[in-house]
Order: sequence, then structure tokens, then C-alpha cells
Amino acid sequence: MAVGKKLLSVFFSFTLVMGLLPYSAFADPLDSSSDSTESSSDASTSNESEFADGGVASKPDPSDSRGGIDSNGSVSGGEDAGFGVDDEFANEQELSAPDYSDGKLAIWADGLDDPSDVTDVYPPDTNEIEAYASGSNLQPMTFSSEMLYFCKYESSCNYDQGLSSGDGYHAMGYFQFDNRYGLGSFLKAVYNYNPSTYSALKVIGDRYGWNVTGATRSNGAFTQLGNDLNAAWHAAYKANPTEFSNLQNGWAYIDSYSGSLGARGCLKAFGINLDNRPDCIKGLCWGMVNLFGAGGGASYINNGNYYGANWFFKNSGINDSMSDEVFVTTLCDYVVNNVAKRYPKQSIYWTGWQNRYKSEKADCLRYISENKTNTLVEPDPSTYKIAYTSHVQDYGWQDWKTDGTASGTSGQSKRLEGIKIKTGGSINGGVSYKTHVQDIGWQDWVQNGELAGTSGQSKRLEAIQIKLTGSAGDSLSVWYRVHAQDYGWLGWAKDGDSAGTEGLSKRLESIEIIVLPKGQVPDSYDSSVGAMKKKTLSYSAHVQDFGTQTDFSDSVDEPITLGTTGEGKRLEGLTLQLGGDLSQLGISYGAHIQDIGWQEDRSNGSFAGTTGQSKRIEALHIALGDSSVYSIWYRAHVQGYGWLGWAKDGENAGTVGLSKRMEAIELVILPKGQTPPEYDPSVDSVKTSILEYSSHISQIGTVSGVADNLCVDIVLGTTGQSKHLEGFRLGISDSAESVGGSIEYRAHIQDIGWQDWQANSSFAGTSGKAKSIQAVEFKLDGEIAQKYDIFYRAHVSNIGWLDWTKNGESAAGSVGCSIPIEAVEVAIAPKGSADAPSVGATPLLDSSLFPSIDCESQSSGWGWGSTTEGNVAGTTGQSRALVGMGLSVTGDSAITGGISYLCHFANAGWTSWCGNGTRSTSSGNAIQAMRIELTGNLSNYFDVYYRTHVSGYGWMGWAKNGAPSGTTGLNMNVEAYQIKVVAKGAPAPGATARSFSDAGGFLGMPPDRKAMRDRIIGYSSGTQWLIAVDRSTHKVGVFRGGAGSWSLQYYWSCVTGAPGSPTITGSYRTTGFKRPVLSTDSRARYCTQIWGGYFFHTILASESELGHSLSHGCLRMSYPSAQWIYNNIYAGTAVAIYN
Repeated sequence: MAVGKKLLSVFFSFTLVMGLLPYSAFADPLDSSSDSTESSSDASTSNESEFADGGVASKPDPSDSRGGIDSNGSVSGGEDAGFGVDDEFANEQELSAPDYSDGKLAIWADGLDDPSDVTDVYPPDTNEIEAYASGSNLQPMTFSSEMLYFCKYESSCNYDQGLSSGDGYHAMGYFQFDNRYGLGSFLKAVYNYNPSTYSALKVIGDRYGWNVTGATRSNGAFTQLGNDLNAAWHAAYKANPTEFSNLQNGWAYIDSYSGSLGARGCLKAFGINLDNRPDCIKGLCWGMVNLFGAGGGASYINNGNYYGANWFFKNSGINDSMSDEVFVTTLCDYVVNNVAKRYPKQSIYWTGWQNRYKSEKADCLRYISENKTNTLVEPDPSTYKIAYTSHVQDYGWQDWKTDGTASGTSGQSKRLEGIKIKTGGSINGGVSYKTHVQDIGWQDWVQNGELAGTSGQSKRLEAIQIKLTGSAGDSLSVWYRVHAQDYGWLGWAKDGDSAGTEGLSKRLESIEIIVLPKGQVPDSYDSSVGAMKKKTLSYSAHVQDFGTQTDFSDSVDEPITLGTTGEGKRLEGLTLQLGGDLSQLGISYGAHIQDIGWQEDRSNGSFAGTTGQSKRIEALHIALGDSSVYSIWYRAHVQGYGWLGWAKDGENAGTVGLSKRMEAIELVILPKGQTPPEYDPSVDSVKTSILEYSSHISQIGTVSGVADNLCVDIVLGTTGQSKHLEGFRLGISDSAESVGGSIEYRAHIQDIGWQDWQANSSFAGTSGKAKSIQAVEFKLDGEIAQKYDIFYRAHVSNIGWLDWTKNGESAAGSVGCSIPIEAVEVAIAPKGSADAPSVGATPLLDSSLFPSIDCESQSSGWGWGSTTEGNVAGTTGQSRALVGMGLSVTGDSAITGGISYLCHFANAGWTSWCGNGTRSTSSGNAIQAMRIELTGNLSNYFDVYYRTHVSGYGWMGWAKNGAPSGTTGLNMNVEAYQIKVVAKGAPAPGATARSFSDAGGFLGMPPDRKAMRDRIIGYSSGTQWLIAVDRSTHKVGVFRGGAGSWSLQYYWSCVTGAPGSPTITGSYRTTGFKRPVLSTDSRARYCTQIWGGYFFHTILASESELGHSLSHGCLRMSYPSAQWIYNNIYAGTAVAIYN
């Protein structure tokens, strides 16, 4: 059914509407696999989608060539007898659609045109239709099958077509008049035209008053209306087939073509005259109005409104100056490319519409070509020396051109398919010519106006040769050049030379031919531009994930690239084959393949490499046959390197022994002595493995690598991942023939100690025992030791890189410190090299580097006492408070630094930091807490642990590196302390829990707060915060920390839910949703969602609400409390609500 007819249905109910064929009728004409989908139910309704109409069932009689019915009653206009299949869609389900009863167009409903833009919508002039309905002006009409060709997409050209499933049981006849729109008016007009002949139609007027918009089908069967319409229609057709058919033509002609609402009238409003166009173009535009509607017709166009088919007419840019071919191509292509944009909500029909107008374009261009062939006028021979006409894709035969004028097209991507050439009367002789044709090759010579090439086979011309015959060739030359796909205009050829392409699959698009005296050249002649392009080199590359890529080169000195760069894809195989003038040389090539090595060389298009095995090419070499003229140059793009240097004539390019994928190869054929662009002889074309190494890493396993340079830094292990190095290998590879000697190394293993020395890729360390390496040593032996030094350093947990050492002079790492190595860096450098690493003082942590700490203490009632690290400073069991302390670093450690400490005194609080032996006291006040930390470089290598013995409790847990130890705010005094220095990251000397408590801590928390903390202590949260709510006490507790270590930070009163709307209980996570005010009560501010409709927010009136059950379920708090939660609590925070 026509899209745009909805517009007219808004204004009056007797507009003609055309049906659509099923999708099979609109299948891509190049796709033989198109099929339609059937569904198993049918329905009848009067408000279904305006595009629900399908195809109709009957087949036309293909024997007639004119529209209408001939004297024998045959159905005419049957260009394609294959459209429509009887009852193919008998059970097709109809579609429902939006209700447009408010008068909006379907296209308006799609959002393309706003009906509010049309302030006053008046119906178009309906006088023509009203006159038709009375029968006073309706006349039988006939048209050519060319003009009515579009009806094969409507009814399959059947004038006796009754209601069918293809159009949802709504449309009838050749033009598919629709019962919901214009069918009743047409039947009335036919009856009024001749009531005697068409008396069978009277029942429609008597029973329905010509209003046939009701349901025609229900529950799988025709309704009374449906049966009456079918019976009346077939009876009218049978009464006079010819006249009834031609009355359908007349009605459709006035409605959709000739009148102000039709295609002719609409295009006239655009300044386009259809009268002089071929019938097929008239039919094309007629059919568009049938399908998309007139959009209000000429009056709407004149007012600047473009709906229905007029939207396509307007925006496609068609105009009177266009040739027939361009007119058809422009309009059809625009519909194909924009119908989805125009009707975005009708996606199920896009493919059908697009395929219809692909097919209509082909139909029209075929008609135009056939018409033009019959009317092509040859020029007067006396007016030219040489004349020619070309057959162009989609356009057919072009007008004759003469003496250098281009024949064909440029910029339209249309192929030349055939050519005819003649000499003029002034030429004493004729012309011979032959063409190179797609899939055929060079044809035989033809002459003097005969066809060279093909017609109707859709095969491109690729090259041409032309020569004069007879005596004309003695004094004259025929020159010619072609416009070739992707090349444009090639150079001029003459007298039988080839012009175009061969072996490149490129179409000729245009040609110029001119006859000149011998020795004279065309004005645009350029000897440097060749007239013929041929394959110089054909090649293919098989690439990971992409498969086989093929291409060719048409130039000797043009570089080509096989494979990819920047994609990380391995090159897996390739073929190379010479063509053109180089084909006699031959070409050979060999590839080095992952896990295979060098394959035997291949040649002349044979495949080198692998497919389906996921194996990379790592290196290759290429050579030409015996050539004293050319060299072949090539270079490899390799994983981790990029482009290597250029190799030539059989040299290797790529890598060997490095396990690197070749990703691309660039090659170029050049005359001997020339070099490629970017050639640099200092850049190697091949990289070879020199060092081989592997690391065995905790939680990862073995990681291997190779290096193409002896003097390169190698890292064994990882950094920044907290993974331990458990084993390694390092050695000189077998391919490094120029390097003599060996690399030796040993490892110090957790719980084992030093292992024996290993050499040349033997394994040091352990595997599968979860034991970390703690120290390593390396040295060189043999010839390499005379020329090189080996440097190494260790990256240890929690410290990082220690200093470099070399040649086995010291171990690197730690011994006796219980800290693992995470990585080892190794560098080999020539002796005396300025680029070698600098050896430092601390490559190894051991007992000699640990600082010694002197500890002073003064207990109440006693004098000062002194002890050393690890011992107890002060007293226990004597109830003597510590009133002073002091610490100092002693010894000769190579690692510099000191120690600082800070005390919290009763009645005084935290005092100032002291350090390096200064005594910390406060007028006899008791120490209640302390903080201790290392300073300087010591803090980079060591941790200091300390603990305090507190009155009334005993020993607290171990604190470290400046954390508080003891108590504050509880009036509990420190009686003794103990410290211990360990390597950075080494285990603590003992338990670290409960090292400190304040009034809110584990020693000072009130019972209700402690009960709340104990209830949630094992909970986890998605953030560092947890909120607990006790409904029974109306308290909210805010905790910080994590599961098992929550510390109470805030404790507030709140308002909980009233008895009729209690606050929820259970465990929740905040959603992250917040509102400045509650949508249901603007007094509730700083709202943080707990779950659903439950929020933390402020009180509504006064703080007297706090401590009561008054809310609708939310938790109300004081303004500061609610604001704190609003600003600090984010998604994922645990909320535990309980009684």
C-alpha cells in the first residue's frame, strides 16, 4: 500500500492506493537465494500498518506488449511472468500499526515532518476525483507495457486480481486499489460509467453505500464484504475484460499520473517536464506516487511542503537537463540510499523498497538502452576523419563521437563494454581494432563499424589496439588513449600499440581517438606517461586472523608491502610471481618458520610458509632468476623492532632464534646499482639470538626470552607485582658463534642457602617448591671474561633495587633477612665501558648492615637505665610508670640514618619529637604512649617494630614505623617498652593486633558502643566505612577500617520508623544515589539512599525528634550528621540495621 496515500486519506476517503509485492518480489536482482517468510495465521483489521500490504497472487499473461486488455481479453503488460505466486502467502499474518486517526501522516509520526509546521492544512483540489466518482469523466485508457512496467511490483500485472493475502486482503486489480481508501470510489465510478454492463457492482452500492472500508477477512475466512467484493470484481471483469481493465488504467492515470496529484503534475511543479521522457521514466515516477503517495500534490509543492514521492523528487536533485540515464540513476539511487532515513520506523520494509528500486533502475536503463540502439544516428562521414561509439554499463550505446572527443564516462565508475569505429570520407582506407575483454582476453580483429567487445554480457573492456588499413596508414597515424579504472587517463598509444591494462582487472571507462599526420602527436601527448599497464609482480600474504590477501604491482620500481604493520599480526605465508616484461626471469624465495626452521625455497607463485598452523614467519630471502639488469630488495617489519634494514638478492631478512614474528615484508625491484628509499647500510637486515634466558616466577611460572645483543640489560623476574623469583637460566645461544666462554651464576634459596654454581643456561633455584631466591652471584669465564664484565643487582621486596655489583665480587640481594628477590637485572659491558653501571656500597643486605640501637629508660622512683635492641627497657610487674626514654643508633653500618621518637605523657599529651639519644621527659609525668621511626637511608632498608607494657593490661601488640603504641585518654601508664629492627618487609617479631587504644578503642569503649562494635566486627564493606543502626536505642555508629578491625569514629542519635512504617532491618550496601532534598518532603535534606525508598536524611523540624520512632521508615539525624554521611559515604558502604 502506498505510504503517502495516508495524506489524502486525512482529507477524503476515495484515493487510490497501491499494494506491495512480498519480499521475494523485491529481492536483490543479483541474489538468486532470496526467499520469503510465511507465517501461519491471518487476521483482518481496518487499522493495520499502512505498509502491511503484501503481494498479490495471480500471474499475468506475458504475451502482450501493451497495457490494457486486447480484443481477445488477454492480460497485457506482463513483462515478467515470474512475479506473484498463487496463494503463496495465503496464511500471511497481517501487521498492526500505530493509530493515525488524529490525522497525522505516517511520515510525520516517524518524526520527519512536524505537523505543527503546517498551520492550516487544506485538502488539495479534488474536482477530478469527484468527477470520476460520478462516472462523468472516467474513460477507458491504454498504455505501453513500458509505461506500466512498474505494476509487476504492484499486482503482477493482473487486472482480474481479487483480494489476496499478499496485500493483506485489502487491494484489487492491476493497480491494487485499496478498500480502505479508493476502491469504493472506483467501483462507484465504473458502475456510473455503464450501469448495465457493470450491474454486478450495484450490490456494493446497495449494501455498503460504496463504503468498503470494513474488514474483508476474519478468522481465516472472507467476511460478507470480502466475498461481495471478490464476486463483484470478477463479475465486472468477466462482463467486459478489455473495457474494465482499461477503466482501471484511466482511473489510475488521472489519480496517480496525469492530474495535479499525480507524478506528471507534481514534477511539473518542480519545473520538470515528463512529456518528452521515455515511457519507462513516466512509469517510474508514476509508480513512486503509487507507492509513496503524492504528498498533497502540486499545491503542496508550491507552498514549499514536500511529502510522499515529492520528498524524493525534491531531494534527489533530478532536473530537466539530465540525460534519461542520469535521471533514472539519480532518482533510483537516491531512493535506495535514503528510504531508510525517510521512514526510520518502517525498518521491516527497507530491504524490499531498496531492492525494488535497484530492479526498477535496471528495468528503465534496459528500456532506454534498447530504445537508443534503435535510434542511434550516425554522423555524416564527410564531417570527420574517425568516428566511434561505445557501449557503457547501465547506459547502453552512446552517441557517436568524432576526432578526439571522449566517448564513455568519467567519474561515474561505468565500464566500457563494446566499441564501434569508422573512418570518415576523407580517409583513404579503413580501420581495424580489437579489444581485451574481461574473462575472454584479446578478441580477433574487427573493422569498419563492427562490434569489438560485448553487448549484454556485462563484461568490461580492459585494453584496445587500433590501426588504419589501406594506404591511409602510409601517411597517417591513429592515436588513442583510454581512461582506466583507478588510473585515470593513461598515455597515448598509436598504430596498433596496446592502450589500457592487462591482467589487472581494471575497466576502461572512456576513450579518445584521433587521426594525425605521421610525425605529429596529440596536444596532450607526454612520452613519460605509458599507455599500457600490466602486472609486474603478483603476490599474496597469509596473515594471522585476516587470511590470504592478494594484490599486484604494475610498476618495476614501485615498493609493495605484504602483511600488516601496527596490527600485531604475524605473517604466516606468501607467494610471489613476476609478470609482464619480467615474467621470463623467474623468482625464488624461502622462509624461516616458527618451530620448523628454513623451508626449501619456493618459486614462481608457489606457497612459502604455512596455513592453519598459527606459525609465524621469522625470516626470509628472495632472489630473481639470472638477471644482469635488476636486483630485488626487501626488508622485514618485525615484532619489537619495526622495520629492519634492507637486504637484496638472496640475503636473509628478519630474525633467527629470537622468536619474533615477521609482520610485513616490503620489496621493490630496481635496476642494478640503485638502492631503495630510506636505505641505510648501517641498519642490519637480520637479527640473531645472542643470549637466551628464562625466569621462574611465583604464581606465573616460567617466562623465557632472547636478546640479539650481548651488551643488553636483561631483567629476570618482575617488579611491582609482589611476585618472587624462584629460579632462572642465562646463557650464550648456539647461534652466537663469535662469542667464546660462558656465564656462571648461583642462587641463595629460602630455607636452603647457597646452591652450587651453574653455567650456560643450566637452571639455578627451585621449581614447584614455593621457595624464593634471596641472593645471587654472576661471573664470566673463558674468552668472554677477558673482554667483558658482568654487572648485576637485585630488586627485593618492599625495598626495591639494591646497588650494582659485578664479576662475583659480592652477592646481590639479602642473606639472613628473610626477604625475597623479585627480580635480577644483568648487564654485560666491555671492560672499561663508560656506559657500564656504577657499582655501589649496598648490593647485599646481611647482618653487617643492621644498625644497633641503645635503649634508655627511667622508671618512677628510679634513675636512668640502659639496654640494647631486643631487650626490655623499664619494668614489668612492679607498677612503676615509665617517666622518660631515649634511643640512639650505634655501630658502623654502611647505611646511614638515625632514629626518632615521640611520647604521650599524662597531663601533657604528645610532646615534640626527639632523636639520636635525646631523652624524652615531662616533669615526672608518666609516659602513656610512644611512636618510633627510623630516619635517613635506614628507613629505606629497615623497619623498626616496638611494643609497650601498659598498666592494668600488659604487653600491647607490636607497632611499627611511627604508629602509636600504648594508650591515650584512658589514664593507663606505660611501664616498659621493647624494640626490634628487621629488614624492610620482613615478618614482625610477634603479634601486631591491639597495639594501641584510645577512649574509643578496645580498652576504652562504653558498653553500648562496644556491643555495637562487637556485633559488626566481622562484617565487610565495599569502602573503608561501615554504618551500624540500632533501632531499639535509636543510635547510629560510623566505623572505619575493615573486617575484624572496625574502629568507631562517630556515635549519633537518630529517628527511626514509626510503628506503622518501621525502618527496615538487615544488611545493605549504599547505592550511591543522593538527593539534596527528598522529593516527597523538601524539609528532608542531605538524602543518602540506603535501599529503595529508605534514606539517611536530616530531621524535619527540631532535634527533639531524635531518639524517637516517628519517620516513614527513613533514618533522620541532626543536620551535621546527615551532612557528614552525604559528603563522605559513597556506593558500596555496608549498612547494618538491627534491633
